[in-house]
Amino acid sequence: MYHGEDSGHLMVHCNNKVMLIDFGVKGSKNYSFFLDEELFELHLTRENGRFSYELKHNEDIDSPHNRRRDQEKKTGRWRMIAAGVVLVFFAIVLLAAWSNSPVERQELVDALALGAGQQTEVSLFVKNQRWHATYRVDDQIKQVEVPSTHPIKIKQLDLRAGHRFAARYHNEQTDVLYIDWNAPAEETLAEFMRQAMVYHASVHPELSPQQIGCQVRLVYEIEGMSGLGTLMGQKRTDAPKHNLRDYLKLTRSSAFRQGNLNCL
Repeated sequence: MYHGEDSGHLMVHCNNKVMLIDFGVKGSKNYSFFLDEELFELHLTRENGRFSYELKHNEDIDSPHNRRRDQEKKTGRWRMIAAGVVLVFFAIVLLAAWSNSPVERQELVDALALGAGQQTEVSLFVKNQRWHATYRVDDQIKQVEVPSTHPIKIKQLDLRAGHRFAARYHNEQTDVLYIDWNAPAEETLAEFMRQAMVYHASVHPELSPQQIGCQVRLVYEIEGMSGLGTLMGQKRTDAPKHNLRDYLKLTRSSAFRQGNLNCL
């Protein structure tokens, strides 16, 4: 841009092309011109005998170029929104995959076993020849499949529909459930003890029913559900747990011997 100090002649050029020219400009004045379909505005302001210059790019005028730019901005915003939605979707998918992986689910179950989550009680039933558990989460009834290798089976006790156990579920992933097989409900425990009494009596016909009941209750007091499993496995020699060796260790312990004095 050239603006004569004495003459006031004004010329604006770009790449050796004259964009505008005016003569004798000695006061404030505004100009506009197009450059590659874009509108520019030149503001000349005179204050205290001195000129200041300001060149503005007008992006508000309704021109083909500005319409294309607005469309590109809108398209860009929609692309960003779409990209954000896709990222959120994949984040949810990855989170679900992470939380549902066997390793991660087991970590959550282990945390529940240590006391995390919410306390509940499950009731068992059979569906499609598989064990399932129902439990309450707030006002909803949830249902999950129970692993077939549960500790009750290992103890050789018969699990039956309607048996109930204490359990804990994850606060956010309520389908992640830990069943405390060592904490049966009162009626369920009574059924397991009855099973143990029947088997213990078949192995020891020399004992009276009173002695059988007393010893079964004593074993439960000493070792809980594990003690009932040991009674049920007292004839087994090839099992890694709840076998003859465990039974002899239990019945030879000072706790059993002392308590068994009341059973005689």
